[in-house]
Amino acid sequence: MADAEDQGDGEVKELSSSFPSLFASTSSTEVPPKDQDLNDSSASEIFCRSVVNILDKDDVDSAIKIQRDMISRVERANAVIENFNRVGKRQYEDFLPKFREHTNLIIEMKKDLDNVFKRIR
Repeated sequence: MADAEDQGDGEVKELSSSFPSLFASTSSTEVPPKDQDLNDSSASEIFCRSVVNILDKDDVDSAIKIQRDMISRVERANAVIENFNRVGKRQYEDFLPKFREHTNLIIEMKKDLDNVFKRIR
């Protein structure tokens, strides 16, 4: 459990070092000039401009790079899991007839032993 927490802390440290402007104090956020008429802009446009002012292009590029790295890791892991499933399915299909045959053999042996036990009594 502590390992998971340490890993989470490491990820936060990595993110904070990758995106310093996101984790910096936002007390100096830019406010649109007072002479700009806010009625001309919709709330979504104002929000988008505010987000663009907060985000640094390098931070966005770094986030995209991290996401691409993660998707390549996920794709590789997915390929490994698919291969594991194929091998497991093939082994199961090979094993199942033998398992049924041995199960039937054990059932027959039990019947024979029951008959022998009854004859001995």
